[in-house]
Amino acid sequence: MSCLINPTHLKWNQDDSIEHFNDPTSFEDGAETFFHVFDDKRFVLCSYSQVKKDYVITTEGVKILKQSQSKDEMCHMIEIEWTIDEPEGHVYIEINGIMAGVAWGYGRIIDMNHNAAKLIKVGREYKVEEILTYEEEETLNEIKRLAKLRDMTSGEVRRMLNDKILGMFK
Repeated sequence: MSCLINPTHLKWNQDDSIEHFNDPTSFEDGAETFFHVFDDKRFVLCSYSQVKKDYVITTEGVKILKQSQSKDEMCHMIEIEWTIDEPEGHVYIEINGIMAGVAWGYGRIIDMNHNAAKLIKVGREYKVEEILTYEEEETLNEIKRLAKLRDMTSGEVRRMLNDKILGMFK
């Protein structure tokens, strides 16, 4: 799902998840890992499952901000949050023998859907800048303007603007 609240990217890091299912007909024994980016420089991998999973996390070129595992009545969660501090590296989580994660090098970072973005050094950290054509950049700018307008409305107008924004992500 595209980010409707605060759209920052048009295609990079959209619908970014990997399923870890041993049995594709049953979601109950599997897990799903999601990749998120905040402020173009804080990165998070989260895995959710209904049963506790053994996992392996491998990292290189990062500063770990938080790593945790928690459980409530319905869900087990594994979360790792980091910033990039080296020009090459990766963060991977392996569950059920299936690896999900993100890698970067040569000035590019690849999301879990294999979309590339620029990786730019800012001070001691690196930030992401989406690679867009002129038309894609114009579309993203229009989405951002519509999101600001949407935030000033309510009711049917708000729903119509949300629908318009979602349609532009396709």
